[in-house]
Amino acid sequence: MIGDAAAVRGGSAGPADPGTIVLWRAVDLDVSAVIGQRGTAAVLQRAMVITRRTHGWMSASPDDVDFDACVRIVNAAFASQAPEERVSGQRALEAAFHDLLASLVGATLAAQLLRAARNERQARIEAVP
Repeated sequence: MIGDAAAVRGGSAGPADPGTIVLWRAVDLDVSAVIGQRGTAAVLQRAMVITRRTHGWMSASPDDVDFDACVRIVNAAFASQAPEERVSGQRALEAAFHDLLASLVGATLAAQLLRAARNERQARIEAVP
């Protein structure tokens, strides 16, 4: 998984962790090099649909929106949730994204592509005082 431990920090529902945007942009940077930005957006859109099955508060994304629009929709959905729900939703979204990506490019390449985003995210978490 990509990891979102910083979402646990904070108290009540409110603005989502700005790291969510950073995380998904890092994913886009690496994954779109292989499947293109429209492909990455399509995988994220589908992952949102899958996540919505267990986290009904996850917003649906309109068809054919760009990746940044998907990320803004995800961020807004997380903003309305308590920290525990954010973490649970982020993990579910990441798992769905990983599984869908793995079905396209294979498990090894999917893990390799997502590793950079995970490492960047972890570095940002550790930098928070």
